Amino acid sequence: MTHDPDDDLFRAHGASALRPGSQKNYLIGCPEWWWEETFAVTRGKEEFACAIVLWKLRVMKGNGVPARIIKITNEDLAKFGINRFVKYRTLKRLGAAELIRAKHQGKASTEVTFLRRKRVRGGLCK
Repeated sequence: MTHDPDDDLFRAHGASALRPGSQKNYLIGCPEWWWEETFAVTRGKEEFACAIVLWKLRVMKGNGVPARIIKITNEDLAKFGINRFVKYRTLKRLGAAELIRAKHQGKASTEVTFLRRKRVRGGLCK
């Protein structure tokens, strides 16, 4: 299996990102828990792709470390082939699932806050 050495996630986490079962298993572009949670709440491949790209932008805008709050523009997502309508639907679904909080500011960039995962004794809360 080959990995793109220019990929920000691989460069930031190196071989530790490849360990099976690792919380930072970025082979799919995001941690496994983000993949599972977003797959469960998004509808269709476009929304799911948007959720994965949001995580990638989170890491890119945090210089290799996932930022808690990012500002995204329609142009940021257009680079990945995602239009603004898909962005709005995805942000709405992820917000309803309490994975993010999106603050729309008119024509300005949308501010996205990634919420902490809820944990309970003995594991994650579903």
